[in-house]
Amino acid sequence: MIFPGDKGLSSGLMPNTYNYWEPRLGVAWQPKALPHTVFHAAFGAFTSPLSYVMYNHMALSAPFSPTYAFNGTSSTPISFANPWASYPGTGGANPFPPFVQRGYRPPSNYTFLKPVSMEGEFATNFHLGITQSWNASVQQDLGHNLSLQIAYVGSESYHMATAMDQNPGIFANGGKRTTYTDFGHILTNFSNGTASYNALQASLEKRISHNLQFQSNFTWSKTIDTWATGNISVGGSLLPNPFNLRFNRGNSALNVPIIWISNAVYTTPSLSGKNMLLRQTLGSWQVSAIVTSQSGTPITILGGSGNNNSQSLQSADRANVVPSQSYGVRQGSRSQWINAYFNTGAFTSNPAGTFGTSPKNPFSGPPINSTDLGVSKNWSLTEGIHLQFRWEMFNAFNHPDFGTPVSTVGASNFGKITGIGFIPPRVGQGALKVEF
Repeated sequence: MIFPGDKGLSSGLMPNTYNYWEPRLGVAWQPKALPHTVFHAAFGAFTSPLSYVMYNHMALSAPFSPTYAFNGTSSTPISFANPWASYPGTGGANPFPPFVQRGYRPPSNYTFLKPVSMEGEFATNFHLGITQSWNASVQQDLGHNLSLQIAYVGSESYHMATAMDQNPGIFANGGKRTTYTDFGHILTNFSNGTASYNALQASLEKRISHNLQFQSNFTWSKTIDTWATGNISVGGSLLPNPFNLRFNRGNSALNVPIIWISNAVYTTPSLSGKNMLLRQTLGSWQVSAIVTSQSGTPITILGGSGNNNSQSLQSADRANVVPSQSYGVRQGSRSQWINAYFNTGAFTSNPAGTFGTSPKNPFSGPPINSTDLGVSKNWSLTEGIHLQFRWEMFNAFNHPDFGTPVSTVGASNFGKITGIGFIPPRVGQGALKVEF
């Protein structure tokens, strides 16, 4: 381990690189023979900035962030007057302020308490991530303020930051851990992750006319990656298999194949030719709606023994697939698939020393269907004073949104849905606002 200031390590913690090549190119074409049609295409390369969490975790690595835990009992209480008096790790002395304060350096004989857990490091060959993105689309004017766009959108990312434990447990001698015992986990940021995205996107839009405007967007996509987000975490890496990076590539946790979102706003006639009472009570009401339909959250089937049958100490083992058994996802009536969302017989606990044979995120949880509605009206009371009434309903039709099923082999409720999802039951709210 080397630290900022040590020979060969810059203050940036990783090698400087100046040869990133990020071209951008776009083209639009409207053929003379098709005056209502436009074609677009574009390509670009982009550098991915580092997540702040990668730097923030450096503060958790010894000796930069000393952490102390006090445990008192009724017979040996902690003294508020001098809590350090009975703390053996510091010799009864107060260690604060820590040496990271300006003007102070740790002594050369600084004692590292074993085992030392390194919460965040950079590999010596670390590079910033690169994403290449491209798209091709056609836009068609359908008349009457209506337009249609259909597009293919794709991207490929590589050199993505991935945290891997360099001191995982190794299954040997009947499962006894064989690691560097002076260290706990050693979470190192490598730039070896990859990701891909491919999608068909369609959009139908009507600009406002006759008091109506709406937009509908549909996406059919596929996302594959090594890991969905910056996966470095206190206490261990979330990367299931630190010995085989390819094992961790598959359907992303961000893979939501179908997303269809539509919105519309309609204003009722103003009734300008009617008397004031009708105009003020029935005219110019604005009605709006947002309709969402999409696939559910991806699900990975986890292995047994706290997801650590592999003894790698990553707590992210996957289950084994039972041959000749289908997944049987969401079969039967609602009450049936709530109690058995998938065929639990298709999965079994991974044997000791293995990481499981089931794929990453093989299927998704229950789909989401929700409609939000709103009604509002504005009145001008006097010059400069306006009154607005609003009534809104979220999940207006109270469509149930179910959570993902329990996905750990061996759990008592394995395969069952035990809670709701992200969208709560119907919520209504009203407001009366005065503007002046």
